[in-house]
Amino acid sequence: MTNASASDAAELPVACADTIIDNSVRDAMSRPARRTMMALCILFFVCAAINAAYIFAGRGKLYNNVAVAVLLCAAVVTLAFYFSERILAVKKRRIPTLNRYCFFRTYVSVAVYRDDSQILSEDVFYRDITKLRVTKKFIFLFVNKVQAYAVNRGALPDGLDKKVIAAVKACRE
Repeated sequence: MTNASASDAAELPVACADTIIDNSVRDAMSRPARRTMMALCILFFVCAAINAAYIFAGRGKLYNNVAVAVLLCAAVVTLAFYFSERILAVKKRRIPTLNRYCFFRTYVSVAVYRDDSQILSEDVFYRDITKLRVTKKFIFLFVNKVQAYAVNRGALPDGLDKKVIAAVKACRE
């Protein structure tokens, strides 16, 4: 991510939109983490079922010891992931923020406000966006694997959300 050039900064923005980032938006952004958590839980229960079947079937003791070790490792990994996700979720849910997006021809200017003070200002070029996810309510602009910006589609003027999506896709190709 780099700062915008002087020629782009002189342009008027196509549009500006405000999005309040609260718990519902954070939940929508963290769906992949929840899917991973569910997959780990299912894996844990499958390992437990297989282990129980072999123990009750009376197979060899060596396998039972290995199965117990695998089951315990799966439980530790699952619990570690669960608790780290819960701790991060609690920290994120504390204070809602307001994101102000101004869309230009080649980049979006993002200003983040918390408690009526600006805490971040960033210019993100469309070519730097690694992933674009569109839902009914939001456009998620992923700058990297851990940083995403959620743009409220309802806050954009009519038809501008489709233009923004097209501009991002055009710059990424």
